[in-house]
Amino acid sequence: MLLVVGQGLARQTSAEAADYPTLNAIDMTRWQLMAIPLLRAAAVAGVGALLAVDAAVLASRLTPIGYARIAEPHPRFAANVAWLVIGGVALAFAVVLVAVPSAWLATRGLRTGAQPGGAQTRPSWAVGRLARAGAPAPVVIGTQLALDSGRGRTAVPARTAIASVAASIIVVALVLSFSAGLNRLVDQDHRWGQNWDAVVDNDFYPLPLAAVAGAFPGAGVRDYAAGNFGEVVRGGRTVLATGIDGRDPSDAQSL
Repeated sequence: MLLVVGQGLARQTSAEAADYPTLNAIDMTRWQLMAIPLLRAAAVAGVGALLAVDAAVLASRLTPIGYARIAEPHPRFAANVAWLVIGGVALAFAVVLVAVPSAWLATRGLRTGAQPGGAQTRPSWAVGRLARAGAPAPVVIGTQLALDSGRGRTAVPARTAIASVAASIIVVALVLSFSAGLNRLVDQDHRWGQNWDAVVDNDFYPLPLAAVAGAFPGAGVRDYAAGNFGEVVRGGRTVLATGIDGRDPSDAQSL
């Protein structure tokens, strides 16, 4: 999303850059010209941060979801002011930060009096390679139109657009890969240590083994073991664990 917002800010900055030589000629410094797109980005960032914080507070009434919502004793609007302020400031800062490269590039040519983002644009490396390789003219021209940012008021942030699309594809691939791996782990119990088919549990109270062991043969249960749920502290971190009695099941007192 930052890349998408940055692309819009870069497009506006690029369109305005054609007027920068004129403004520079009437004694506006490069830093003053850089301040124009950055102040606009700050305004956008401020409004966006306020909307994001408001949305977070309004959405708090709808959270948590799933089973956690059943256990939530006080489902209501809630606002952690400290974290909302930190998140809002971080969001605003990030939006302004993505506007810095375009503002710097738009005013770079003012050092030498050249047109900002103007005629000194370098041809694309990919277009040159295609032309030298003898690619058909439509391929070369199409590639140039796709990669050339243009100049003046017709300039477009082609590189930013490509980076946005590439980042979107990467994010989608990462999410799909992670969810596929997580689903595989959850669906295949033996991968996280559960190699049994069923659990007989009495929640908070021990279940006498003698009360259920006699029913196992009739139910087709081949093997069974006693155990209990608890917590294990490892490396300073507490994790849930299941303890299985490795002795002869006939020696165990509860299941």
